[in-house]
Amino acid sequence: MENGEEHDPADETGATIKRLTMVGRLALLQQDIGRAEQSFTEALQAVDDDHLELAVDLYRRLGQVCKQNGRFQQAQDLERAAEALTEHLEPPLDLSVAGLSRLVAALRTAPQERVMLGSILSRLAMLERLEAGGAAMARAHMEEAVAIALELEPDSSETLVRQSNLAGMRGLDGDLPGAIELADSIKDQVRAEDPRGASILLRSIAQLRARAGEVDGGAADAAEAVELATAAGAAAERAAALSALGMIRSMQGDLAGEAATYREALAVLRAEAGESADGAMASAVNLWRLAKAERSQGDLGQAIEHLTQGVAMLREHTPRGDQLVEMLYSLGEAQAEAGEIGAAAAALRETARITLSPTMRVSCEIRLGDITKELGHYEEAQRMLAEALADAEALGNEGLIAGASMALAGVYRWSGDLDRAQRLYETVVERTADDSPQHAMALSNLAGVHYARGDFDAAALRYRKALELASDLRSVLNITYNLATALHGSGDLAEADAYYAAVVDGITSANRARAEAISGRGQIAAAQGRTEDALGYFRETVATAEQMWAATRGDANRSALFARSEYYYSQLLETLQRLGAPGNAAEALTLAELTRARTLQARLGEPAATAPKASRLEASRLRQKLAAVSRRLLHARTDPESGEATLAGLHRQERELSAALEDLVSPAHPVASAGMLTSAQIQAALHQGTVLLEFQVVNSRVFAWTVTTYAIDLRVLPTDVSELTDLVLRVVGPYHAGLPPEDAAGVWDELREAVLGPLGPLPPETGMLLVSPAGPLNVMPFEPLLDGPTVVYVPSATVGLRPRAPRPNRVAEAEFVGFGNPAFDRTLPEFADLPSLPGAEVEVEEIAGLFGSRGIAFCGDRATEDELRSWARRCRYLHVAAHGLVDLDNPMRSGIVLSSSRMMRLLREPGHDDVLHGYEMIDLDIAAELVVVAACRTGFGSEWHGEGLATVGSALLQGGARWVLVALWPVGDLVSVAFMRVLYEALLDGVAIPEAVKAARAEIRADHDDPYWWAGFALFGLHA
Repeated sequence: MENGEEHDPADETGATIKRLTMVGRLALLQQDIGRAEQSFTEALQAVDDDHLELAVDLYRRLGQVCKQNGRFQQAQDLERAAEALTEHLEPPLDLSVAGLSRLVAALRTAPQERVMLGSILSRLAMLERLEAGGAAMARAHMEEAVAIALELEPDSSETLVRQSNLAGMRGLDGDLPGAIELADSIKDQVRAEDPRGASILLRSIAQLRARAGEVDGGAADAAEAVELATAAGAAAERAAALSALGMIRSMQGDLAGEAATYREALAVLRAEAGESADGAMASAVNLWRLAKAERSQGDLGQAIEHLTQGVAMLREHTPRGDQLVEMLYSLGEAQAEAGEIGAAAAALRETARITLSPTMRVSCEIRLGDITKELGHYEEAQRMLAEALADAEALGNEGLIAGASMALAGVYRWSGDLDRAQRLYETVVERTADDSPQHAMALSNLAGVHYARGDFDAAALRYRKALELASDLRSVLNITYNLATALHGSGDLAEADAYYAAVVDGITSANRARAEAISGRGQIAAAQGRTEDALGYFRETVATAEQMWAATRGDANRSALFARSEYYYSQLLETLQRLGAPGNAAEALTLAELTRARTLQARLGEPAATAPKASRLEASRLRQKLAAVSRRLLHARTDPESGEATLAGLHRQERELSAALEDLVSPAHPVASAGMLTSAQIQAALHQGTVLLEFQVVNSRVFAWTVTTYAIDLRVLPTDVSELTDLVLRVVGPYHAGLPPEDAAGVWDELREAVLGPLGPLPPETGMLLVSPAGPLNVMPFEPLLDGPTVVYVPSATVGLRPRAPRPNRVAEAEFVGFGNPAFDRTLPEFADLPSLPGAEVEVEEIAGLFGSRGIAFCGDRATEDELRSWARRCRYLHVAAHGLVDLDNPMRSGIVLSSSRMMRLLREPGHDDVLHGYEMIDLDIAAELVVVAACRTGFGSEWHGEGLATVGSALLQGGARWVLVALWPVGDLVSVAFMRVLYEALLDGVAIPEAVKAARAEIRADHDDPYWWAGFALFGLHA
């Protein structure tokens, strides 16, 4: 040996183990989990019988790494190995804080054991750091351990580890200058010994400098860390250094550079880390940071894409980890900002389900309440946000209290309770610091209260103040838009337009703020007489609204969203009509189609097998549960023993089930389905001799299109909606009470003149009239207004004319299957006022007799929901003569009263399986060409924004029926029997369904002139 010294292999092995352990500890300190595991594993492999005591520490360090990676079973195995080895190496040491403290006290009395004292002090400090309130003592002990190391072993690797740990403690304690000074003092030594370790250390120094305000110096250190890691071929360290550099560039305000750096980090990880858990975790973090940068730049589409990728990675590796929770929450916020309301709600609900943090859970509650407000569900939003505010106050979290208060105030503001809104906003202003984002937003919202009261000058003043305080881009754009509206209201159109333009330029994604700003520019252009400019802006507004609608999941969510954006379509329709240029009527018709029956068209146009089977089954299961809740609500509303608590609980169940259904990717998601027809496509789909009359309520006026294969004419009815509603009620209102008006002919003449008179005569060749009604026209028949054409009602031209998706070919096992006079429990309060229907029983049995062996009648106890479900897909004509139930609050709760199944009667379970609700009709998979529902008022329902009238009939169309005949008012038994007999006799003679209905109507009209007797049934269907 050199200088005659003997080489001691044991010393070399020990040095190797200690060096590898030091590298691993440095990596662990910097959260470089993969490097730490590699170093600890190599050190453990180097352990021999002379160094078993070092293996105990290595087993435990490897266990710590496994825990951080979610490999808990492996971590337990390593802990057992450490315990077993400790017992083998008697005597066991008490390695707790208390035990090590006693050992330190003993070692202080033995000056010759200062090396051991330093080692134990270092270990004690690391344990104390993890204990509550132990930070100060931990740092003091680590300072002493470093002093001993510098005194006795200044150049050892252990000294570097202790100094690095101490620098980290100083940084966490806020002593940034001390941390930076210490880290700077050792970086050259670390660089010389281990370039990879130097990259880790420089990354730490860079972050410390940035926190201390030395942002440029931090950027230089981070850049050097990237260079060192690149030179060392250390991909993980290079990616980590790039990520740190990206965060520092964000602090420099270099958003483009920040995003580019994260993309480079992701490229490194994809090239080197592959599918490893560590690589996936690091990639997810960088995707998260990249998405934040993109969102700050207004690129919401890319941000959502990258957040979605990151969430998928984290779901695979840490399905309940904190990082997944944070990223899911960020995804929900980005989707909400982009107008993807349904997806945002789904992400936030999942976040609330998996988080263990009460603070995060309340944050989700606030955001979900805010989304509910944006959808226009004010009562529900108020309930949600009041609960969130109570939870925030219980936590004592001022930030959450301010957020919940502002969101709740927003509900009060939008629902018209301005005084309560103002009080809450003022409370937030008082409780938040002047330089906080919440303070600026509270001022902005307070200005909104002034705006709502019409005090535009006061609103503008407060908006300007809020704009001065706002710091982040989203808040600036939000307040800028609000300021524009105030200036617009005060008449300062030029400045308002400039602010609207700034908002449009600053928001690249399709969301409500962008749509509102474009709409504002259009309104200003119209006010200034720049009609063509206004037309362009209004078209762009509708295009933005369409992107928002397509990105929103769930029928109720889409309807609520359309309620908030319906006026975008109205202002474009009015502008097109007012200009009257060639082609405007056609464009207006295309636009009108976008406002009606969109969910119905999506369901009819989408093949059933498109959605995953599991998704279809889950959606069906949820609708069955909603039907069960609807049945219990029906009972609870009339049962004197059911209190408010019962009703509240049922409504809560309904909300939760509806939310779960909205979260599912529907089999008929609009993005994947065929779109609405254009005016040219409508004309091409019309048969020769067929005319379409389509009506649309636009603000207070009714637009009417007359469409043939060769022309499109647009007129506006001179009678406004309010007057037309009164007139319709004068006509059909008495029919619902069974009392035709005394001057029925005169009232019908007046209605004819108001509705059809302004349109002029129909073309003489008109044989078929398709009517797509709107507003009050939904509840009246058109047959009494004209003679000649066969009338068919369609929810929209698209639904009526576009061929539906192919359905399975089934052989009908029966031509006619009828259900009449179902037996139900009249002791139930909800059925107490429903009489028996012997005429319905006669009707069904007589018609079944017309079909001979191919006709089946189920009456009384046999008229069950189970039988109807079974035969709906196995017959040609399905006929139900029973009582109908109409729920105007939620048409999907409407239904048909049937008989309970035999099993339910045997089990004495009253009120089960005796009403077929709209929720269930959607899943009937009807193969019948015609479904007749001879039940009272089954043509009645409620207007859903973007859908039109939702009724039992529309639910049956969704369930697969091609044609549905429903009752607009109660029709007497004798008339109903006669009408149906003629209808089915015509069908047996081969007459098409619309003409058969017309023939039945003519037969009754021959003996009864008043439309009460012959116009009560309306045929809805798919003409194509």
